[in-house]
Amino acid sequence: IMRILIVDDEPINVLLLESLLKNKYDTTSAENGLEAYNKIVESPPDIVLLDILMPYMDGFETLEKIKTNKNLENTIVIMVTAKVEKDDVKKAMLLGADDYIKKPIDATELYTKIDIHARLKKSEEQIMEYRVYANIHESMISAQRIQQSLLPDKQNFTRIFPNSFTLFKPRDMIGGDFYFVSQKLNKKFICVSDSTGHGVPAAMISILAYMELSWIV
Repeated sequence: IMRILIVDDEPINVLLLESLLKNKYDTTSAENGLEAYNKIVESPPDIVLLDILMPYMDGFETLEKIKTNKNLENTIVIMVTAKVEKDDVKKAMLLGADDYIKKPIDATELYTKIDIHARLKKSEEQIMEYRVYANIHESMISAQRIQQSLLPDKQNFTRIFPNSFTLFKPRDMIGGDFYFVSQKLNKKFICVSDSTGHGVPAAMISILAYMELSWIV
């Protein structure tokens, strides 16, 4: 369930927002910017509904502290305020506000904007997961090419063992399986090996083993 922090120094405004959101979201509140910032640092919510006119630390200062904190810069902040002059809206957007809702609050606008940003946040998380997977997959392909380049080429294999063939099908893209052939004078050497484990660690062991076999022969 999505967590929303309501920041407003007027209890009636907090009660109104909580009544509108409590059935669908997990809501908490803070009565000023300083309290809100400390709560956000301790346990970052998914969305912050932030008023501007507050004691101790106003909404603009709170917004700036959130967006300049590397650990919080992706926190969604929606300004909910009666200050709707163009300069106020512009200032909030320049400081990194994700959206702006004017008071008195329209329930439909509130629900719509929260839903939009919730969907965007989910999409961004999915994109990040895909990027991580894509980077790992690309690295695995490079590692596969490196490992396979160490294996004896088919021409050399059939030269040493004419009546032979190879079927090399490791379980993963890379792993601990490898084979080795060599010939010194009238002696022929062949090794079919399965290093312990699977994946990258086993592939590294197989490369070490292959290099050692080459040195021994």
